[in-house]
Amino acid sequence: NLQERQIHIRTNAIRGLKTASSARLLPISDDLVRALQQHRQGKDADDPVFERYGRNGGNTAASALMMKRLRKVVPDQKKSLHSLRHKKKDDLRNAGCPEEISKAILGHSNSDVAARYGSGYGQDTLRQWMERAAQGMKHAAE
Repeated sequence: NLQERQIHIRTNAIRGLKTASSARLLPISDDLVRALQQHRQGKDADDPVFERYGRNGGNTAASALMMKRLRKVVPDQKKSLHSLRHKKKDDLRNAGCPEEISKAILGHSNSDVAARYGSGYGQDTLRQWMERAAQGMKHAAE
C-alpha cells in the first residue's frame, strides 16, 4: 500500500507464512515508495509487485537473485540474506528501540499474555524506530 507507505506481509495463494507472528504491516521509507511506484502502476492491490516471482517457486528464484546481489557487496560466505535480519535487529537495538517494537518489526512472536492484548503498535511508531535505526546505520558508515 504505497499511499499508506506500508507493506503487508501475509499469506497468499502461492505461499504461507512460517508463523502467525510473521503476518504484519511494516512501514516503508519514502525512498522505497518511490522505487516501487513504477512497479505497482496498472496493478490491482493483490497482484504481485514483481510478476516473475509471483508464482510457485518464485520465492526461491527471488532469494537466489538477492543472494547473487548480496555476494557482490558482501563477499563473506558466512553471511546470507538472513544475516540482514540479524543486522536490522542490531540496528534497532543500537537505536534504543524497545524490545517489543523490535519484535513487531521483525515478526518475532511475543508469548507474554499482556502482549496479546490490543492491536499492536501503530505504523507511525514502527516507522519512527525503523528510521532511527536507519539513521544509526548512516552515521556508522560515515
